[in-house]
Amino acid sequence: MDATRNPATMLHAVLTPDVKQILDQFRECFGIRIVLYDAAGQLLKSGMDQGDCRYCQLIQKLYGPERCMEQTADAREKARSEGLLCYPCHAGLMEAVFPIHGEGYLLGCAMIGQMRSARQIPRQVARDWAQRFGTDALHKAFLAQRFVSKYHLDSILGLFSILARYIVTNHLVAVKTDSRVLKAVEYMREHVHETVTLQMLARHLGMSYCSLSRAFSKYLGASFKQVLIEMKLTRAEELMAADPDLTVVAVAEKLGYEDPFYFSRLYHKHRGRPPSAFLHQQRT
Repeated sequence: MDATRNPATMLHAVLTPDVKQILDQFRECFGIRIVLYDAAGQLLKSGMDQGDCRYCQLIQKLYGPERCMEQTADAREKARSEGLLCYPCHAGLMEAVFPIHGEGYLLGCAMIGQMRSARQIPRQVARDWAQRFGTDALHKAFLAQRFVSKYHLDSILGLFSILARYIVTNHLVAVKTDSRVLKAVEYMREHVHETVTLQMLARHLGMSYCSLSRAFSKYLGASFKQVLIEMKLTRAEELMAADPDLTVVAVAEKLGYEDPFYFSRLYHKHRGRPPSAFLHQQRT
Protein backbone atom coordinates (compact mmCIF):
# COMPACT_ATOMS: atom_id res chain seq x y z
CA MET A 1 0.00 0.00 0.00
CA ASP A 2 1.49 3.33 -1.03
CA ALA A 3 1.06 6.73 0.57
CA THR A 4 -1.83 7.65 -1.69
CA ARG A 5 -3.83 4.84 -0.08
CA ASN A 6 -2.76 5.62 3.48
CA PRO A 7 -1.03 8.87 4.48
CA ALA A 8 0.17 7.24 7.70
CA THR A 9 2.43 4.71 5.95
CA MET A 10 5.44 6.81 6.97
CA LEU A 11 5.09 5.13 10.39
CA HIS A 12 3.79 1.78 9.15
CA ALA A 13 7.06 1.27 7.33
CA VAL A 14 9.08 1.40 10.54
CA LEU A 15 7.01 -0.75 12.89
CA THR A 16 9.39 -3.58 13.73
CA PRO A 17 8.25 -7.22 14.00
CA ASP A 18 9.02 -7.01 17.72
CA VAL A 19 6.42 -4.35 18.42
CA LYS A 20 3.80 -6.28 16.47
CA GLN A 21 4.61 -9.38 18.49
CA ILE A 22 4.34 -7.41 21.74
CA LEU A 23 0.84 -6.24 20.86
CA ASP A 24 -0.28 -9.69 19.75
CA GLN A 25 1.02 -11.39 22.89
CA PHE A 26 -0.48 -8.77 25.20
CA ARG A 27 -3.86 -9.32 23.55
CA GLU A 28 -3.49 -13.10 23.74
CA CYS A 29 -2.51 -13.11 27.42
CA PHE A 30 -5.01 -10.62 28.80
CA GLY A 31 -7.88 -10.67 26.32
CA ILE A 32 -7.73 -6.88 26.27
CA ARG A 33 -7.66 -4.81 23.11
CA ILE A 34 -4.33 -3.05 22.58
CA VAL A 35 -3.63 -0.76 19.63
CA LEU A 36 -0.94 1.56 18.32
CA TYR A 37 -1.80 4.85 16.63
CA ASP A 38 0.42 7.25 14.74
CA ALA A 39 0.58 10.94 15.67
CA ALA A 40 -2.25 11.74 13.27
CA GLY A 41 -4.61 9.28 14.97
CA GLN A 42 -4.35 6.63 12.25
CA LEU A 43 -4.48 3.03 13.47
CA LEU A 44 -1.15 1.32 12.81
CA LYS A 45 -1.59 -2.04 14.49
CA SER A 46 -4.11 -3.81 16.72
CA GLY A 47 -3.10 -6.78 18.81
CA MET A 48 -4.26 -9.95 17.00
CA ASP A 49 -5.89 -7.51 14.56
CA GLN A 50 -8.85 -7.25 16.93
CA GLY A 51 -11.55 -4.74 16.11
CA ASP A 52 -14.14 -3.14 18.35
CA CYS A 53 -15.96 -5.50 20.69
CA ARG A 54 -19.67 -6.19 20.28
CA TYR A 55 -20.55 -3.85 23.14
CA CYS A 56 -18.65 -0.95 21.53
CA GLN A 57 -20.30 -1.69 18.19
CA LEU A 58 -23.73 -1.42 19.82
CA ILE A 59 -22.76 1.78 21.62
CA GLN A 60 -21.73 3.28 18.28
CA LYS A 61 -25.07 2.17 16.86
CA LEU A 62 -26.77 4.00 19.73
CA TYR A 63 -24.78 7.24 19.78
CA GLY A 64 -22.86 7.18 16.50
CA PRO A 65 -19.10 6.65 16.09
CA GLU A 66 -18.21 10.32 16.45
CA ARG A 67 -18.70 10.31 20.22
CA CYS A 68 -16.20 7.47 20.68
CA MET A 69 -13.73 9.03 18.27
CA GLU A 70 -13.92 12.42 19.93
CA GLN A 71 -13.30 10.98 23.39
CA THR A 72 -10.37 8.91 22.13
CA ALA A 73 -8.88 11.92 20.36
CA ASP A 74 -9.28 14.04 23.50
CA ALA A 75 -7.55 11.36 25.59
CA ARG A 76 -4.63 11.14 23.16
CA GLU A 77 -4.24 14.92 23.24
CA LYS A 78 -4.34 15.05 27.05
CA ALA A 79 -1.85 12.18 27.36
CA ARG A 80 0.70 14.14 25.33
CA SER A 81 1.50 16.27 28.36
CA GLU A 82 0.36 14.04 31.22
CA GLY A 83 1.80 10.68 30.18
CA LEU A 84 -0.16 7.55 31.09
CA LEU A 85 -3.86 8.37 31.24
CA CYS A 86 -6.54 5.93 32.42
CA TYR A 87 -10.22 6.86 32.26
CA PRO A 88 -13.75 5.42 31.93
CA CYS A 89 -15.26 5.96 28.50
CA HIS A 90 -18.79 7.33 28.10
CA ALA A 91 -20.08 3.76 27.73
CA GLY A 92 -18.64 2.57 31.05
CA LEU A 93 -15.53 0.67 29.89
CA MET A 94 -12.01 1.48 31.04
CA GLU A 95 -9.36 2.72 28.61
CA ALA A 96 -5.77 3.85 28.94
CA VAL A 97 -3.41 5.71 26.62
CA PHE A 98 0.35 6.15 26.71
CA PRO A 99 2.15 8.61 24.37
CA ILE A 100 5.05 7.39 22.24
CA HIS A 101 7.70 10.10 21.83
CA GLY A 102 10.91 10.06 19.85
CA GLU A 103 13.30 12.31 17.99
CA GLY A 104 11.91 15.32 19.80
CA TYR A 105 8.22 15.00 18.98
CA LEU A 106 5.18 12.73 19.27
CA LEU A 107 5.30 9.61 17.12
CA GLY A 108 1.98 8.20 18.24
CA CYS A 109 0.42 6.45 21.20
CA ALA A 110 -0.40 3.02 22.55
CA MET A 111 -3.89 2.37 23.89
CA ILE A 112 -5.64 -0.42 25.76
CA GLY A 113 -9.35 -0.55 26.32
CA GLN A 114 -12.70 -2.31 26.28
CA MET A 115 -12.11 -3.42 29.89
CA ARG A 116 -15.11 -3.79 32.19
CA SER A 117 -14.55 -2.72 35.81
CA ALA A 118 -18.21 -2.13 36.69
CA ARG A 119 -21.02 -4.62 37.20
CA GLN A 120 -23.66 -2.59 35.39
CA ILE A 121 -23.97 -0.40 32.32
CA PRO A 122 -24.11 3.33 33.16
CA ARG A 123 -27.74 4.13 33.94
CA GLN A 124 -28.16 6.80 31.28
CA VAL A 125 -26.70 4.54 28.61
CA ALA A 126 -29.03 1.70 29.65
CA ARG A 127 -32.03 4.05 29.55
CA ASP A 128 -31.08 5.43 26.15
CA TRP A 129 -30.74 1.92 24.75
CA ALA A 130 -34.03 0.74 26.24
CA GLN A 131 -35.91 3.75 24.87
CA ARG A 132 -34.52 3.33 21.37
CA PHE A 133 -34.18 -0.44 20.94
CA GLY A 134 -35.90 -2.10 23.90
CA THR A 135 -33.76 -5.27 23.84
CA ASP A 136 -31.26 -6.84 26.25
CA ALA A 137 -28.55 -7.11 23.57
CA LEU A 138 -26.50 -4.29 25.07
CA HIS A 139 -26.60 -5.80 28.57
CA LYS A 140 -25.47 -9.20 27.27
CA ALA A 141 -22.65 -7.64 25.27
CA PHE A 142 -21.54 -5.64 28.33
CA LEU A 143 -21.37 -8.74 30.54
CA ALA A 144 -19.45 -10.59 27.83
CA GLN A 145 -16.55 -8.17 28.25
CA ARG A 146 -13.81 -9.32 30.57
CA PHE A 147 -14.24 -8.00 34.11
CA VAL A 148 -11.10 -6.40 35.59
CA SER A 149 -10.93 -5.65 39.30
CA LYS A 150 -9.27 -2.49 40.64
CA TYR A 151 -6.28 -4.58 41.80
CA HIS A 152 -5.81 -6.27 38.44
CA LEU A 153 -6.39 -3.01 36.58
CA ASP A 154 -3.45 -1.43 38.40
CA SER A 155 -1.25 -4.42 37.50
CA ILE A 156 -2.33 -4.32 33.85
CA LEU A 157 -1.65 -0.59 33.66
CA GLY A 158 1.78 -1.13 35.20
CA LEU A 159 2.69 -3.75 32.62
CA PHE A 160 1.20 -1.61 29.83
CA SER A 161 3.41 1.31 30.89
CA ILE A 162 6.50 -0.92 30.91
CA LEU A 163 5.72 -2.23 27.42
CA ALA A 164 5.09 1.27 26.08
CA ARG A 165 8.37 2.52 27.53
CA TYR A 166 10.16 -0.53 26.13
CA ILE A 167 8.84 0.35 22.67
CA VAL A 168 10.21 3.88 23.07
CA THR A 169 13.62 3.05 24.58
CA ASN A 170 14.32 0.28 22.08
CA HIS A 171 13.24 2.39 19.11
CA LEU A 172 10.69 -0.17 17.94
CA VAL A 173 8.73 2.68 16.38
CA ALA A 174 10.69 5.35 14.57
CA VAL A 175 9.71 8.18 12.30
CA LYS A 176 10.56 7.98 8.63
CA THR A 177 9.57 11.40 7.43
CA ASP A 178 10.08 15.10 7.90
CA SER A 179 8.44 16.33 11.11
CA ARG A 180 6.69 19.10 9.20
CA VAL A 181 4.97 16.54 6.98
CA LEU A 182 3.90 14.59 10.05
CA LYS A 183 2.41 17.76 11.53
CA ALA A 184 0.73 18.52 8.21
CA VAL A 185 -0.91 15.09 8.08
CA GLU A 186 -1.99 15.42 11.70
CA TYR A 187 -3.60 18.81 10.99
CA MET A 188 -5.35 17.43 7.92
CA ARG A 189 -6.76 14.50 9.88
CA GLU A 190 -7.99 16.75 12.69
CA HIS A 191 -9.73 19.00 10.13
CA VAL A 192 -10.85 16.28 7.71
CA HIS A 193 -14.43 17.55 8.02
CA GLU A 194 -13.39 21.00 6.78
CA THR A 195 -12.09 22.47 3.53
CA VAL A 196 -8.29 22.55 3.86
CA THR A 197 -6.08 24.02 1.12
CA LEU A 198 -2.35 23.70 0.60
CA GLN A 199 -1.97 27.46 1.05
CA MET A 200 -3.88 27.36 4.34
CA LEU A 201 -1.79 24.44 5.59
CA ALA A 202 1.48 26.10 4.57
CA ARG A 203 0.57 29.24 6.53
CA HIS A 204 -0.35 27.15 9.56
CA LEU A 205 3.06 25.42 9.48
CA GLY A 206 5.01 28.57 8.67
CA MET A 207 6.20 27.15 5.34
CA SER A 208 6.03 28.34 1.79
CA TYR A 209 3.48 26.85 -0.56
CA CYS A 210 6.18 25.36 -2.80
CA SER A 211 8.24 23.89 0.07
CA LEU A 212 5.27 22.06 1.52
CA SER A 213 4.20 20.79 -1.89
CA ARG A 214 7.71 19.39 -2.49
CA ALA A 215 7.76 17.83 1.00
CA PHE A 216 4.57 15.88 0.30
CA SER A 217 5.99 14.52 -2.94
CA LYS A 218 9.36 13.67 -1.39
CA TYR A 219 8.22 11.97 1.82
CA LEU A 220 4.78 10.61 0.93
CA GLY A 221 5.21 10.00 -2.78
CA ALA A 222 1.93 11.81 -3.40
CA SER A 223 0.64 15.32 -3.83
CA PHE A 224 -1.20 17.23 -1.12
CA LYS A 225 -4.42 16.81 -3.11
CA GLN A 226 -3.98 13.04 -3.42
CA VAL A 227 -3.34 12.66 0.30
CA LEU A 228 -6.31 14.85 1.21
CA ILE A 229 -8.69 12.98 -1.08
CA GLU A 230 -7.57 9.61 0.25
CA MET A 231 -7.91 10.82 3.82
CA LYS A 232 -11.46 12.04 3.21
CA LEU A 233 -12.50 8.87 1.36
CA THR A 234 -11.04 6.69 4.10
CA ARG A 235 -12.94 8.71 6.69
CA ALA A 236 -16.10 8.39 4.59
CA GLU A 237 -15.75 4.61 4.63
CA GLU A 238 -15.23 4.63 8.39
CA LEU A 239 -18.45 6.63 8.82
CA MET A 240 -20.42 4.41 6.47
CA ALA A 241 -19.14 1.21 8.06
CA ALA A 242 -20.01 2.48 11.53
CA ASP A 243 -23.50 3.62 10.51
CA PRO A 244 -24.81 2.01 7.29
CA ASP A 245 -28.07 3.96 7.68
CA LEU A 246 -26.29 7.19 6.74
CA THR A 247 -27.15 8.73 3.39
CA VAL A 248 -24.55 9.76 0.84
CA VAL A 249 -25.66 13.36 1.36
CA ALA A 250 -25.03 13.09 5.12
CA VAL A 251 -21.58 11.56 4.57
CA ALA A 252 -20.64 14.31 2.12
CA GLU A 253 -21.73 16.99 4.60
CA LYS A 254 -19.68 15.41 7.40
CA LEU A 255 -16.58 15.69 5.20
CA GLY A 256 -17.11 19.29 4.18
CA TYR A 257 -18.42 18.62 0.67
CA GLU A 258 -21.27 21.02 -0.14
CA ASP A 259 -22.08 19.12 -3.35
CA PRO A 260 -22.92 15.43 -2.66
CA PHE A 261 -22.82 14.68 -6.39
CA TYR A 262 -19.21 15.87 -6.54
CA PHE A 263 -18.39 13.65 -3.56
CA SER A 264 -20.06 10.66 -5.26
CA ARG A 265 -18.12 11.24 -8.50
CA LEU A 266 -14.87 11.60 -6.57
CA TYR A 267 -15.52 8.42 -4.60
CA HIS A 268 -16.42 6.49 -7.76
CA LYS A 269 -13.30 7.71 -9.53
CA HIS A 270 -10.95 6.57 -6.77
CA ARG A 271 -12.80 3.47 -5.53
CA GLY A 272 -14.30 2.15 -8.74
CA ARG A 273 -17.85 2.18 -7.41
CA PRO A 274 -20.27 4.76 -5.97
CA PRO A 275 -20.51 5.30 -2.21
CA SER A 276 -24.07 3.96 -2.35
CA ALA A 277 -22.62 0.56 -3.29
CA PHE A 278 -20.37 0.65 -0.22
CA LEU A 279 -23.38 1.47 1.96
CA HIS A 280 -25.41 -1.32 0.39
CA GLN A 281 -22.63 -3.79 1.14
CA GLN A 282 -22.58 -2.71 4.79
CA ARG A 283 -26.34 -3.20 5.09
CA THR A 284 -26.34 -6.76 3.76
